[in-house]
Order: sequence, then structure tokens, then C-alpha cells
Amino acid sequence: MAATRVSPIDLRSGQGHDNAGVGRRRATLCSHALTVTCRDYKKNFEEEFDQEDQEIIQSIQLLTLVCFWDGLI
Repeated sequence: MAATRVSPIDLRSGQGHDNAGVGRRRATLCSHALTVTCRDYKKNFEEEFDQEDQEIIQSIQLLTLVCFWDGLI
């Protein structure tokens, strides 16, 4: 998978140092990272794996995302 250059995100912007602002910045970073990763990964995903493998991989990705979002990872 080819690396994609991503514009830097300014962590100092937003709502200052309150917890809600920190959470919003983290959510923005996660969303941005997942978008870039999924876009690059999707390019060859359907060609490299059959339907059953795709379903297994997507289930694992969803579980990982839920655990990450809930702070378990």
C-alpha cells in the first residue's frame, strides 16, 4: 500500500484545554486517519481477497474501531 501524504492537523486549535475540546480533536484525528487508511486500503482490497475473507476482515476492523472508540485499546 502506498503512503499518502496528509496535511498536518493543528492540535492547538479548537476549544482550548477543556476536556470536550481534547475529545473533539482526538475524534477529528481518528476520523482523518481512518479515512486516509480506508481509502488507500480499499484500492486493492476487493482484488486481493475473496468475499468470505472480506467479510471476516471487515468484522475485525469494525470490532477494532469500536474497541478503540470506547478506549479499550
